[in-house]
Amino acid sequence: MGHRAQGPAQARGRACGGGAVAGPARAGGGGAAPPAVTALLRGYGDERPLTDAERAALPDAVRVARAVKDITDRMAAAVAGTPSPAALAAGAAHFRRNLDHLVRALQAATLLADAANATGPDAEEHRALASLFIRRRLVPGHDPEADPEWAHLVDRTLAGDAG
Repeated sequence: MGHRAQGPAQARGRACGGGAVAGPARAGGGGAAPPAVTALLRGYGDERPLTDAERAALPDAVRVARAVKDITDRMAAAVAGTPSPAALAAGAAHFRRNLDHLVRALQAATLLADAANATGPDAEEHRALASLFIRRRLVPGHDPEADPEWAHLVDRTLAGDAG
C-alpha cells in the first residue's frame, strides 16, 4: 500500500503547526509567528499581517501553544504502541488531569482570540484577563508574587469594575 495511517504524533504535529512554538513570537519581537500561534489569534488560513493587538498577545499565544503541545505530546505517548496493563492504569489515573489541562488550553485560546479582536474601552481588560488566566492556569509553577506584571494585570482587569 502506498499510504500509511497517521498516528497521533503526526496528527498532533500538523495541528500544532509542526510543533514549532518558539522563535521570534516568543520574545514578542518582529518576524513571523509560527502558524500554531497565529491560528490561536485568528484561525488558520488568515495571511494578513498581525495587528498591534495580536502582536501584543503573541507571548500569551506562545504559552497556549506550548500547553497544547505538552498535552498532545503526553496523550500521543500514552497511546503509542501497545500499552501494557500498567500503562493503561496510569493513563486512567491521569485522564482527568489531562482533560482539565486540555480544557484550560481551550479556554485560554478562546480568551486570547476574544482579547485580540476586542476593541473599544474594554479591549485592555480583555487582554489583561486573558494574560492572567494563561499565566495562572497554563504556566507550570507560575508564582504570582514573583511575576512583576501580575499586579498591573490585576489592576487592568478590574479597572472597569472600579469606575
